[in-house]
Amino acid sequence: MTYILTPNVPELVPYLAFVLFKIPLPLTIIQILAVDLGTDILPALALGAEAPHKDVMKNPPRARNVRLLHWPLLGRAYLLLGVTEAIAAMAVFFYVLHAGGWIYGQMLPTDNALYLQATTACFRPLSSCKS
Repeated sequence: MTYILTPNVPELVPYLAFVLFKIPLPLTIIQILAVDLGTDILPALALGAEAPHKDVMKNPPRARNVRLLHWPLLGRAYLLLGVTEAIAAMAVFFYVLHAGGWIYGQMLPTDNALYLQATTACFRPLSSCKS
């Protein structure tokens, strides 16, 4: 569950920064889809390839008060790992922009080489955590 929930924060933060701080869009739609596909497909493949357990149906069901999602899991996914990934992604995005001579408030065309490098740099921390 942590693996699936964690990318939500670093996918949302770049869009919030884009809207609130008037910066170039740090992640493209295709990059977001790539992260989502990576976090959805790999767990599904692992579950599909897992060998069945012989006596699994003989085990009693989980108790009603035992939750699948609980606060420690959500805190770890959203507050610790998600925020860490978001900070890393935005840090490299701004580093590449700054190194390329970008000035705050300057919007870059989507086909600009600096913009493409910066969005790729922003995407990399998100994709490396999934591989």
